[in-house]
Amino acid sequence: MAIINARSPYFVSITDANISYSTLEIYIYSGAKTATVTAEYNLQKSKIGTSTKVSFEISELIRDYLDVTFDGNYDTTAAYEGSAKWVKTIIKAFNSVGTQVGSTVTETNIALDGYSYFEEGSSFTMSDKSLFKSDGDIFLPKFGDSNIAIYTENNPTVLLLDSAGATVDTSTFATSVNSDEQIKYVSLYPELITNLGFDDSSDWNLRAGDIIEKGQLYFGGATGGRFPTTFTPTTGTNYILNFTITESISGNFSVFPGDGGASIISNVSEVGDYSVQYTQTSTLENKVVFFSTLGFDGAMDNVSVKEVYDVASISVTDDNGTTKENVKQVEECKFKPHKITFINKNGVLDDMYFFKKSSNSMTIKRESYNANTIKADNTYSINQHNKIDFNITANSTVKLSSGFLNESTNEIFKQLLLSERVWITRTFENSELVLPINIKTSSISYKTSLNDRLVEYSIDFDDSYESINNIR
Repeated sequence: MAIINARSPYFVSITDANISYSTLEIYIYSGAKTATVTAEYNLQKSKIGTSTKVSFEISELIRDYLDVTFDGNYDTTAAYEGSAKWVKTIIKAFNSVGTQVGSTVTETNIALDGYSYFEEGSSFTMSDKSLFKSDGDIFLPKFGDSNIAIYTENNPTVLLLDSAGATVDTSTFATSVNSDEQIKYVSLYPELITNLGFDDSSDWNLRAGDIIEKGQLYFGGATGGRFPTTFTPTTGTNYILNFTITESISGNFSVFPGDGGASIISNVSEVGDYSVQYTQTSTLENKVVFFSTLGFDGAMDNVSVKEVYDVASISVTDDNGTTKENVKQVEECKFKPHKITFINKNGVLDDMYFFKKSSNSMTIKRESYNANTIKADNTYSINQHNKIDFNITANSTVKLSSGFLNESTNEIFKQLLLSERVWITRTFENSELVLPINIKTSSISYKTSLNDRLVEYSIDFDDSYESINNIR
């Protein structure tokens, strides 16, 4: 089975010595590969001159049915079935009197919103490779995460390896007949273990005065520990704990890995997001405990615990061999890294981070007219606008700096700038939102360690929406 890169030309052809014209049926659909569906297109084309071959270029027809969306979830089922479609083609040759000559050619392939480079030739496919990430080292923030697209046709096995080459996680995928199973995503680091929500008070050990309301835990000022009853970590394992203090009235609390472990974070009282790595060492009680010595009165939300992997590389072995990419962890102390997700050359979601300085700006456009404010008695108010603004629109731009990388990332930046769909993950009021953006930068000069010593890029992005909501 081939992969149709629908952003580049894809040809379907038939050859016969007696050919006069050809017909082509195109079926574009989701679900099972063998499903019975109706043809979306029925085409006919005559041969040119004395040629014995008739060709159809069908990529643009296919793209009308591809719609890659992203809301932070990398699941490729149901809501994301638009990212991959089966394309079944049935092509026949006929002579000048309308009699079929030769054999009917039927093919069913998977179509993605990818493309090929000119140098790769006509109707290029990547069916011999299962790692669908753009080539180059993977740079992640310390404790950051990235999702890697895996093509499942060739029965791949994905290994996450530590710096010593030992396997820390394994994922296996089998060939599937379903379109939404052709691309799967593997989370690199860390893996989400649990999201400790506040939907039911029975999931938490609470103190006097504590309540769970509107999806948050409200501390009642009592002394003692609160801990989730649904989370049991493993002693000796490294974790990262995230939580948000949404309201702080008085007091503070500390966090412990069990009742007997040393504090992993102390005197928490300020409103904001908290993130801390710890090792579960306590054997007295394997829990993460929020303990208040003097009593804390406030509210907490967005609690999650993730297992920290020491991932140094990802290795994908399939029926055609092994592909490997390095994973580099970047510890950024000053700036908050920004995560960008885009559709790469292979037509799948790809992540990259910008680690250094970011700057925001806004462009405002307006129209105006001079209003007549004079009254019948020939007076006017000095408080009334004489010049009226209307049709005010605003669009925000963010400039992101990558930080120092290596030249293996040049291909990633190339594919980013060639992408038609790009998203940024932003934090608003203690929650993450995935928002669409457009690339404003229109040129790039590739850097190398030989010529430039350090490889760093700055890219401008525009919000793909206006600041004032005008969606009607």
